Amino acid sequence: MKKSPLDAVFVFVKPPSFEALESRLRGRGTESEEAVSKRLNNAKAELAAADEPEFFQHVIVNDNLDDAFAQLKSILL
Repeated sequence: MKKSPLDAVFVFVKPPSFEALESRLRGRGTESEEAVSKRLNNAKAELAAADEPEFFQHVIVNDNLDDAFAQLKSILL
C-alpha cells in the first residue's frame, strides 16, 4: 500500500494495554476460547508493529472511544 500512488494515511488504533484487549475480547462473549486465543496471539505481533515508526504515521490509544474518534477525525481532516 505504501508504494501505491494512493494518498493514504496509516493509522493504528491500539488498546490501552494487552490486558485491556484481552478483557474486552473475553467480555464480549461472542467468540470461542480458541478464537480469542488466536486473536490475542495475532495481537502481540500487531501491537509490536505499532511501535515501529516506518509502519504507521499515527497511533491512537483507544482508552476512551470519544477521544479516540476525535483524534482519528482530526488526523483525517
